[in-house]
Amino acid sequence: MLVACIFLTQTLVAGCHDNSSSGPDVVGNAVATGASPSASAGSKAVTLSWRAPTENSNGSQLTNLSGYKIYYGESSGDYSSSIQVTNPTLTSYVVENLARGHYYFALTSYTASGEESGFSPEVDTTVD
Repeated sequence: MLVACIFLTQTLVAGCHDNSSSGPDVVGNAVATGASPSASAGSKAVTLSWRAPTENSNGSQLTNLSGYKIYYGESSGDYSSSIQVTNPTLTSYVVENLARGHYYFALTSYTASGEESGFSPEVDTTVD
């Protein structure tokens, strides 16, 4: 049984995802560390930051991290949009051109072979 634990440092909430599979190791979760709204001349944006995973869910070293997927939407747990971040060395990203509203964000990490982690804990913010 593989168990991937994820921790949200912004609110110090911890959760676990039970992946009861005998298949390959699941990539460890990236850890979302915050969401900060910003605005500039007609464009609204949110800067997300995270801590990169360093190991697989079974505790082995993660050696093939390929990137992240940022999921977001205006309802908790319902992510209508996503962005693929193909640079695994990045630990922040600016989501631009957002309309006014309240947004919820979650992050996954993925490997070179296409395995994707479970969602990080959700972070949310309001764009004015």
